[in-house]
Amino acid sequence: VIAYRSAPLPLDPLAEVLAGDEAVVLLHSAAIASHFASECNRLRLDLSTIALAALAPRIAAAAGPGWRACHIAPY
Repeated sequence: VIAYRSAPLPLDPLAEVLAGDEAVVLLHSAAIASHFASECNRLRLDLSTIALAALAPRIAAAAGPGWRACHIAPY
């Protein structure tokens, strides 16, 4: 039984929103965190303007370094 499935999509429509200094992105899986970081790099977005909120340390690690902030939910 599939409990959940994710479909990585391009971030092009959101690039303008992510380029602001107030963007906060909630990350729920390592796969999505990695995809999000790849898309930000592809779009040449300044990671130092984007804050992350991750559900676990492993998810934050998958996003990599360079973000404005990276908050990890406590266990």
